[in-house]
Amino acid sequence: MSEELKCWDGKYPLFIEWDKSEQMEFVEDEEALVAFCVSRRLNPRKLQYYDAEPMYAWEGVHIDTEELENDDGELDKEVLELIEEFEQKLRKIKCPVIYWASYSPFKISEAQLEEWYAKVKGTLA
Repeated sequence: MSEELKCWDGKYPLFIEWDKSEQMEFVEDEEALVAFCVSRRLNPRKLQYYDAEPMYAWEGVHIDTEELENDDGELDKEVLELIEEFEQKLRKIKCPVIYWASYSPFKISEAQLEEWYAKVKGTLA
């Protein structure tokens, strides 16, 4: 599978793979990306970039109701209503609660990488 060429606009977070022995770094915007590179003296051109895929509260919760069912395999009405209310409240949370790195890296345009490199180099000078 070939890597996709993207132009990251800094409006959504991403993950950076910079050292195989460490976890990926989560960055929310371009400023954080440049600061991360400066703090570790990294060249943005030599890094791998991954989409940060959001996970919302309602996606990460599973309520196992099997233990709560009666002998007929039914849930108490009050319990069922509470579970439904809880699930509705979770769906109202619009911001992601966590991000996961996608499985496939993507390429950043050479122009974008050069711009980041200039910012990192300028900060180090």
